[in-house]
Amino acid sequence: GPRFPPEIFEHIIDAGVTYDWAGRLGGTLGVEDLHSCALVCWDWYPQACHHLYHHVRLEGTSQTQKFIFTMSTSPVLANLVKGLTLYGLYAKYSEKPDFNWIYKAASALPPFLKNLDVLFLYDLPLLHPTFPIYFSRFVTVKKLIIQWSDEGTSFGEIVQFANRFPQLQFLQMSDCKWRQPVHYFAKKQL
Repeated sequence: GPRFPPEIFEHIIDAGVTYDWAGRLGGTLGVEDLHSCALVCWDWYPQACHHLYHHVRLEGTSQTQKFIFTMSTSPVLANLVKGLTLYGLYAKYSEKPDFNWIYKAASALPPFLKNLDVLFLYDLPLLHPTFPIYFSRFVTVKKLIIQWSDEGTSFGEIVQFANRFPQLQFLQMSDCKWRQPVHYFAKKQL
């Protein structure tokens, strides 16, 4: 029978997908819908995967281990990842907070995510002494978004952390609370 060109399906999938200000997936097609689209036929697979892996959100150990395995075994999918969100809110409020998955992600993913432009760190314990070292391996990051409510960090520590990203062009911080007033840090530098 007659076949539609693959571009038609690409436009249909694209029409159902939007991205928010941080590059995260939204719109009428959610992650589950895109998984279904990827399984329909080979013509739908590339465009569905493009949107599934455009911006990935990791929230815990199991999800992070699966993602690392996928990236290490599929360079094609790894090349699609432009944004990564590490979302620590659920771990923070669990009975036994476990942030080891963050270090696993930061140490294992940089060699595979060669096209990563956006890194979004949400409610993470930002400045464990080894944290900046691990994340400085994401050398392609151009946009760093930090949102957290931990009061144990100073503005100077955030500046030092951001300086570890050699390609950084944009830094956005929201809902941040400082251990010391920002004006104090600015005066000390003068």
